Amino acid sequence: MQRSRPNAPLARWRLRAKTHLTNARMAFVAPSQWMAGVARRSPVARKATVRCIANGIDLNRFVRLDREAARSLFGLALDRVVILLGAANVGSDLRKGAAQLEQALARLAGSDSLANAQLCVFGTAVRRELVLHGVPVLEVGHLRDEESLVALYSAADLFVAPSLQDNLPNTVLEAMACGLPCVAFNIGGMADLINDGVSGRLAAQGDVGALALCIQQVLSDSAWRAAAGRAARRRAEEYFSYSRLAAEHTDLYGQLLLTKSNLA
Repeated sequence: MQRSRPNAPLARWRLRAKTHLTNARMAFVAPSQWMAGVARRSPVARKATVRCIANGIDLNRFVRLDREAARSLFGLALDRVVILLGAANVGSDLRKGAAQLEQALARLAGSDSLANAQLCVFGTAVRRELVLHGVPVLEVGHLRDEESLVALYSAADLFVAPSLQDNLPNTVLEAMACGLPCVAFNIGGMADLINDGVSGRLAAQGDVGALALCIQQVLSDSAWRAAAGRAARRRAEEYFSYSRLAAEHTDLYGQLLLTKSNLA
């Protein structure tokens, strides 16, 4: 257990040591513009290079499959618009935004946009069916392999990520690669992933009314939803492919080697 000593606080020692270790020959890589900004404001990274290079995804594995076949695997209705939510401990971790999503659905209860909707949740401890504000809910439990994940993304029409705190969530990137428009709060690296109004919608952080409106807009326009799904896939291909990110890392290494040579 760390114990604080008035004359030698450990946190201050650690900060001082880290600050002395960093220099122009070092680089910090952050997966989102938000995290890169946080790093640049830190005294530890002030003298070093900070580069934003996102996490990538295997675009050959995460692809959209046949919707009807995918729905049959999970027992999802063929005639409903499926809203997908996925997060570990989604009910117990307040940062995941489950309460905000529930409040948003409550605001839309009885509206035409939810009349034909179904909510599907993965990452829960058990598999069960229930009803939330008139919307049938299917919790499919934990999915243990990528094939099942890809099938579930392919079965859905919309992915919602109501997190109040996050960086660059893999679930959103996976959903995009599988051609799903995404709705989220504009926090962390969400804006790096979602092109608001083109491949999905972003609501102001914690604004339940804005989140409800975003969900309603996506559910109410099937043509826009299809176009946004295609745009989401293109965005994944353009910005998050392994080949692009490997090239960015290679470029960074080259710059650091040149800096080292100039300082030698």
